[in-house]
Amino acid sequence: LAPPSALMATERPVRPSGLPGLAGRPVLAVLGADPDLGALEPMVGAEGLGLAPTSVFGGPQHVQSGLAAIVATPDAVLSALTANPHALVVYYGHIDQLEGQPLSAAMSLTDGRLRAELSAADLLVSDRRGGPELMLLAGCSSLSATSSGTGEWWGLGTGLLWQGTQHVVGSTWDLLHDEVTMSWVVDLAERLRSADRPHHALHEMQLDAYRCWSRESEGDSGQIGVRPYHWAGWVITSVRTGLDR
Repeated sequence: LAPPSALMATERPVRPSGLPGLAGRPVLAVLGADPDLGALEPMVGAEGLGLAPTSVFGGPQHVQSGLAAIVATPDAVLSALTANPHALVVYYGHIDQLEGQPLSAAMSLTDGRLRAELSAADLLVSDRRGGPELMLLAGCSSLSATSSGTGEWWGLGTGLLWQGTQHVVGSTWDLLHDEVTMSWVVDLAERLRSADRPHHALHEMQLDAYRCWSRESEGDSGQIGVRPYHWAGWVITSVRTGLDR
């Protein structure tokens, strides 16, 4: 996640129409522990915007404020992934990777005091413990060509699939840490939560965002919608495509 650019200051979140209700998969939220992300209340329930998750993992600052109930240590998050095979797990935070080393791609967590990581190398091991049905990785370049499939197979997305996750949704681009991104992630999670075919849910949401942006760019409403940078880079990788359905 990157700081928002001044060029994005005029944008506003657009909640696409036709969102399903919140019934569906249980949702677990994992908040990145880095202090520069702030408190992240909009992600987990502030003013009706958030995910209303069943469990929230976070950094010490999130636990102290009451926003999270469980410290997001690598062991705690890995155990939660294993113990919730029917869940949607949403990670919102930094994803770091050393250049040219896809196995180093990692979620930024905590040991309870300092920064700790859950990396692709931690997942791509012989001990397959299981994973959630759906994982939403809302972090910079979480499924980029250097960290998943298209250019290098040994990345974070592949590690989650290896452990047992059926579908991993992420971004091929860096993300801006702003209100628009948080709103987009929440809306996407709401769709994925009850989606029978997650790849269709992502596709339809991107089409909705495109139509909204296209209309507003043409001046129909006089306002700027969510620009393509916020939604066009999202992709999904799956154990099976579901195209036969």
